[in-house]
Amino acid sequence: MKKKYDVAAIDAVVNIWTPQANAIRPKRDAFFHGKMKVKQETMKGISHAEMLRRMDAAGIERAFLIATKVGRLGHPACYHIPTRWS
Repeated sequence: MKKKYDVAAIDAVVNIWTPQANAIRPKRDAFFHGKMKVKQETMKGISHAEMLRRMDAAGIERAFLIATKVGRLGHPACYHIPTRWS
Protein backbone atom coordinates (compact mmCIF):
# COMPACT_ATOMS: atom_id res chain seq x y z
CA MET A 1 0.00 0.00 0.00
CA LYS A 2 1.39 3.39 -0.99
CA LYS A 3 1.70 5.90 1.82
CA LYS A 4 -0.33 9.10 1.47
CA TYR A 5 2.23 11.30 3.22
CA ASP A 6 5.91 11.99 2.57
CA VAL A 7 6.66 12.40 6.28
CA ALA A 8 5.35 10.05 8.95
CA ALA A 9 3.89 11.96 11.88
CA ILE A 10 4.29 11.26 15.58
CA ASP A 11 1.40 12.27 17.82
CA ALA A 12 2.95 13.34 21.11
CA VAL A 13 -0.23 12.99 23.21
CA VAL A 14 -2.98 10.49 22.42
CA ASN A 15 -5.78 10.34 24.96
CA ILE A 16 -8.06 7.34 25.38
CA TRP A 17 -11.54 8.24 24.03
CA THR A 18 -13.43 5.02 24.70
CA PRO A 19 -16.98 5.31 26.11
CA GLN A 20 -15.60 3.94 29.41
CA ALA A 21 -12.94 6.66 29.65
CA ASN A 22 -15.29 9.45 28.58
CA ALA A 23 -17.79 8.41 31.26
CA ILE A 24 -15.38 9.40 34.07
CA ARG A 25 -14.19 12.67 32.49
CA PRO A 26 -15.73 15.97 33.55
CA LYS A 27 -18.34 17.14 31.03
CA ARG A 28 -16.57 19.52 28.66
CA ASP A 29 -18.86 19.20 25.66
CA ALA A 30 -18.93 22.96 25.04
CA PHE A 31 -15.13 23.00 24.79
CA PHE A 32 -14.53 19.82 22.78
CA HIS A 33 -17.64 19.89 20.58
CA GLY A 34 -17.94 23.66 20.34
CA LYS A 35 -14.47 25.18 20.37
CA MET A 36 -12.41 22.18 19.20
CA LYS A 37 -15.04 21.00 16.65
CA VAL A 38 -15.00 17.38 17.85
CA LYS A 39 -17.93 15.57 16.24
CA GLN A 40 -20.81 14.68 18.55
CA GLU A 41 -20.47 10.93 17.83
CA THR A 42 -16.81 11.09 18.94
CA MET A 43 -17.87 12.74 22.21
CA LYS A 44 -19.73 9.52 23.05
CA GLY A 45 -16.46 7.60 22.71
CA ILE A 46 -14.62 5.57 20.08
CA SER A 47 -12.89 2.21 20.22
CA HIS A 48 -9.14 1.75 20.09
CA ALA A 49 -9.58 0.23 16.62
CA GLU A 50 -11.40 3.34 15.40
CA MET A 51 -8.73 5.54 16.95
CA LEU A 52 -6.05 3.59 15.06
CA ARG A 53 -8.05 3.86 11.81
CA ARG A 54 -8.24 7.64 12.22
CA MET A 55 -4.54 7.87 13.00
CA ASP A 56 -3.72 5.82 9.89
CA ALA A 57 -5.92 8.10 7.78
CA ALA A 58 -4.09 11.15 9.17
CA GLY A 59 -0.64 9.66 8.45
CA ILE A 60 0.31 9.19 12.09
CA GLU A 61 2.90 6.43 12.28
CA ARG A 62 3.63 6.49 16.02
CA ALA A 63 1.95 7.89 19.12
CA PHE A 64 2.37 8.19 22.86
CA LEU A 65 -0.78 6.85 24.54
CA ILE A 66 -1.55 8.79 27.69
CA ALA A 67 -3.37 7.35 30.71
CA THR A 68 -4.25 10.79 32.05
CA LYS A 69 -4.20 11.76 35.71
CA VAL A 70 -5.64 15.24 36.08
CA GLY A 71 -5.75 16.70 39.59
CA ARG A 72 -6.82 14.94 42.74
CA LEU A 73 -9.48 12.24 42.69
CA GLY A 74 -12.85 13.34 43.97
CA HIS A 75 -12.61 16.89 42.65
CA PRO A 76 -15.39 17.49 40.08
CA ALA A 77 -12.96 18.83 37.46
CA CYS A 78 -10.43 15.99 37.86
CA TYR A 79 -10.15 12.40 36.65
CA HIS A 80 -7.66 9.53 36.45
CA ILE A 81 -7.66 7.07 33.53
CA PRO A 82 -6.35 3.68 34.74
CA THR A 83 -3.32 2.48 32.77
CA ARG A 84 -4.97 -0.95 32.27
CA TRP A 85 -7.54 0.73 29.97
CA SER A 86 -4.84 1.65 27.45
